[in-house]
Amino acid sequence: MEEQAGKQKGKVAFCVNCSDEYFYSMNTDKLIKSAKYFHPDIPFFVYGSADMKELNVPLQIMMPFIMYKLIDDYEMVVRFDADSIITGSLDEMLNATDYDLICVRNNNDDNKAGKDEPIAQFNVHAENYVNAGLVATTSKAFLEEWMDINLSVGTMLPFVEQTTLNAIKRKYKTLIVDSKESDVYYGVSCLYGDGSENQTHWDCWKDINVVNGGLYLNSKKIKVLHNGGGFSPDKMQLYRFNERTRKRIVEIIEGQNLERSVATDAQP
Repeated sequence: MEEQAGKQKGKVAFCVNCSDEYFYSMNTDKLIKSAKYFHPDIPFFVYGSADMKELNVPLQIMMPFIMYKLIDDYEMVVRFDADSIITGSLDEMLNATDYDLICVRNNNDDNKAGKDEPIAQFNVHAENYVNAGLVATTSKAFLEEWMDINLSVGTMLPFVEQTTLNAIKRKYKTLIVDSKESDVYYGVSCLYGDGSENQTHWDCWKDINVVNGGLYLNSKKIKVLHNGGGFSPDKMQLYRFNERTRKRIVEIIEGQNLERSVATDAQP
């Protein structure tokens, strides 16, 4: 990748956009605190109501416009959905600097979207269909194309900017960081229901184990928890987790145990 004038070589920027009125109910504060826990040296840019109004584009297609504000100054820009919590070092994503685009799966290891049938489109198989809730890029050209297609047709499509992302990603050098073959989950790829009548996408969260400070499910390490599912009054509530996992999440968002050992990232 050619170094562009003004970029901070080797530097990464995190960002999120969330309306002021939903900042705490979406648990955006917890996302920011968790980022500072694992990556204290990476700046986190928060775009609130005034910033989004200034962009003058529909909220459903705003993601690349937010990222574009930073791409001239940083070699990699990572944008999170507001209802996410980082639970491990994001090394797999942050070290992928030779890729234009770093994405995460929308469907789980059983090729289902949580408890529901898988989502796919065009010639994108369910295993390669990505979720727009966490996207990283090193490419200004990618963001420009994503903005253009969003403005053209994004608001008319079933999953808006997620649909357009999947439509154009094959044109760029893309890494799906939590592929089926990987040993990590980065968000909704870990979600599945329990099969009962009242199942939810998040039933699996009660089965998460804590090993040496890391969160594990199905022998894979969870790097990001993403609630997803639109707005609800119980976003990222700790009742969804077992007691030990709740305690670890509280440690992360309260900034405890900052002097972590290498064992924190050890495999079970």
